[in-house]
Amino acid sequence: MEKMNDSFDWISEALDSGNEQLVSERTAGDKRAEREARIIGAVRATMRQRRDVLRTPVPVQLERTIRMAIAAEADARQQPGVLGRLRGIVASALPRPSFAIAGLASLILAVASLVVLTQQPTSLPSNLSDAAMTMYTDVVASGGDVGLRSSDKNDLRAFFANHGVDFEVFFPTVAAELVGGSVRSINGQDFPVLVYRNAGHFISLLEVDNDAIETSVVSMDQTAADDVEKSKWHWASSDDRTLFVWQSNSIMCSVVSDLAVNEVSALFSLEVL
Repeated sequence: MEKMNDSFDWISEALDSGNEQLVSERTAGDKRAEREARIIGAVRATMRQRRDVLRTPVPVQLERTIRMAIAAEADARQQPGVLGRLRGIVASALPRPSFAIAGLASLILAVASLVVLTQQPTSLPSNLSDAAMTMYTDVVASGGDVGLRSSDKNDLRAFFANHGVDFEVFFPTVAAELVGGSVRSINGQDFPVLVYRNAGHFISLLEVDNDAIETSVVSMDQTAADDVEKSKWHWASSDDRTLFVWQSNSIMCSVVSDLAVNEVSALFSLEVL
């Protein structure tokens, strides 16, 4: 397994043979392999659709070149200059005019894939409180922009699951409008963020699972950890911001808002958290 995962060529071969179940079983628990399988699967599915429409075979080398470019851009998570570099990659992979149609289809695919990948937000600090504060700053700066604007919990659950969140997201009872959700990364692991709005004020809720804390992917201030363990809730205020941390079963939740402590507590049903 380790040798196969070093190159991931076996994933492409398995998907070509229709062995999706085999890929799922062999990549389970391996974040790199799971991510590569998602990329390869998305690329191949879209290319097959384009190939059927255009009735033009897609060159294997072209597909590999674009897939590698997509993966590299996903790791870099840098938007500026992506499209320009991608055009250069495709141009160099198309030495003969006969590849023009397939190349155009692949370019469209790659651009669409990069739009999705580069929309994945940048990493947050590894400390839970700092990460929650940073997330709130980003929410305010963007005017409440989110990855998916929806108040439907099922839509949001599907969105989170499709964007790397591997645990069941908790939706607390909040007397505020649910704007939508985003996915943010901490030390390479994806976590959900819920964004609410109340009377013109934004409220962001970052959730991490206990496994991430126990494995030190996410750290906690000792004061916050002690408060959560002893009194169930941790409150802190600074710079006109309120931080509220609590644990719901296996999920550690961190809320940040510019509302006062008493105003935030009035919005959440603390007796059921």
